[in-house]
Amino acid sequence: MGLPIPISIITMNNTHTSGTGAAAARAREIAAKHVCNVPGCNGPTVGFRKMCGHHQDMLKRRGHPQATLSSPKDWALERAQVLDLFERNQDHPGILSGVSFINGLFLQHQAGTAKPAVDAEVNRLAAAGVQAITVLAEVAAVALYISRKAVRLPTVAAENHLISQAVLKLAKRPRNKSPSALRTCSRGYPTRPSVAALNQVGGQIRNTLSGLLATIAVAVGDQAEAEAKRQQALYAAHRAPFNLAGPVGPAAP
Repeated sequence: MGLPIPISIITMNNTHTSGTGAAAARAREIAAKHVCNVPGCNGPTVGFRKMCGHHQDMLKRRGHPQATLSSPKDWALERAQVLDLFERNQDHPGILSGVSFINGLFLQHQAGTAKPAVDAEVNRLAAAGVQAITVLAEVAAVALYISRKAVRLPTVAAENHLISQAVLKLAKRPRNKSPSALRTCSRGYPTRPSVAALNQVGGQIRNTLSGLLATIAVAVGDQAEAEAKRQQALYAAHRAPFNLAGPVGPAAP
């Protein structure tokens, strides 16, 4: 004599989308309505979220479900241009003010805020010896990259997220396996901050330094234009024709 089938298993089979009966049909009807709200995606939503698992993961990683993948290598040209500009203008009042603001941001998170996960991320930069001028240069480089590749990031929140990620990648982060935002990993670091928290960090830096970032973008553009004119003049000089007739002597009497 076989064992009786638990009522819970029978109920689960009848209400699952692959089951039979009215309950299963109702389950399929509900599942059909819960599709990913990203345009062009018909994947099923995950839990109570409005996106499928793939786009939810993209939101966490990139700040927007449709943002394309970007890495520090993508703005290597912009970083080199910004560092060259900073080297030529070490006593610029805007640069000094930006460095002062970022140092203040370090102190603010060292004292502690309402978001301990963000505090741990920012404090990790200071503990690794990342200088404020390095953070400022990276923010300026990413902002310049965003202005040139605006189509890659659909929203301002995605842009702020990229700035935050670029800054936090200046120091290596220990791997974290903790499943809870209220717990810490074995090395004592809280879990990764939420997407909204990261967006807030990038937005704060970007909004506070917006005037300086705009000035840096203009200066880098002018510097690139001047370099292009110099290269053009050099090319023109190299292409100048030679005099093949030789030197002209004095006229005969």
